[in-house]
Amino acid sequence: MKHTKILYTIIAALVLLPFIVSAESTSQTFDASDYDRVEVETLHGDISAVAVSGDEISISFEHSLGAGVENEITEALSGLLEIAKTYEGSEDVDINITEDKVNRVLKVSVETIEEGNEEIEDIDISVSLPASIFVKLTSTNGNLSVDGSQAGFDLTTTNGNVAIDNTAGPGAFDATNGNVEIDNHAGDLDGKANNGKITGEIAMPDHNGECILETVNSDIEVSVPVSVGATVSLSNVHGASQITGLDVKTKKEGDKTIKYTGDGSGRIYLVTVNGDLILKGM
Repeated sequence: MKHTKILYTIIAALVLLPFIVSAESTSQTFDASDYDRVEVETLHGDISAVAVSGDEISISFEHSLGAGVENEITEALSGLLEIAKTYEGSEDVDINITEDKVNRVLKVSVETIEEGNEEIEDIDISVSLPASIFVKLTSTNGNLSVDGSQAGFDLTTTNGNVAIDNTAGPGAFDATNGNVEIDNHAGDLDGKANNGKITGEIAMPDHNGECILETVNSDIEVSVPVSVGATVSLSNVHGASQITGLDVKTKKEGDKTIKYTGDGSGRIYLVTVNGDLILKGM
């Protein structure tokens, strides 16, 4: 019989709170005052992070199971500490939680392993936390979303879409085989998407801000404030480029012609191969 393995790394003072278990999900809460950063990583599942009021971080796991595994995973999660000790060498699911209160980082990682016909198909993770905490999400074969974070984010996924809603602070993403939708991000943004379209509104700073977006085999269509001051570069190999709604000027720097808006202190850089580039003022 195969079981779930759950491991804890304890740094500084750690209080183990019991998991709340149902047949489909399990969750745990943490004191948000202990952390400035939350990092979550999974294989074969979606991750969502939503900013909420209050002083707690809540992390919930929802699983979709293949034949023959549901009883084992439910039993394992209901006996967190006992299973962690008894089945330390098992191979179905690893849930690792590291409470690093010295560096103020909470880390959660989930790994699923396929064996024969018994497979954990997905373990989706939902995080609710104060808006003042930085979020780092990493998934393979899963979608990522962040909503309301005001301290910045770093999102990485393969074979999944990315949704960014009402965020602020320094933002970064790296998506492969998925589209990226940005609904009102205020701050710098540096993102890459391979085989995926990037769309959205980016309220980069008026001065010394950055909006750097790259994709391959797809389009980029984004809007920035009309008040922004930045150099502007749109580069593609096959496709059209268009700038509308911005007062773009040109100047010579040696042999180069530079496009810019406002005081030119920031940087807007859009790049694609085999796709269109559209930059708009808002």
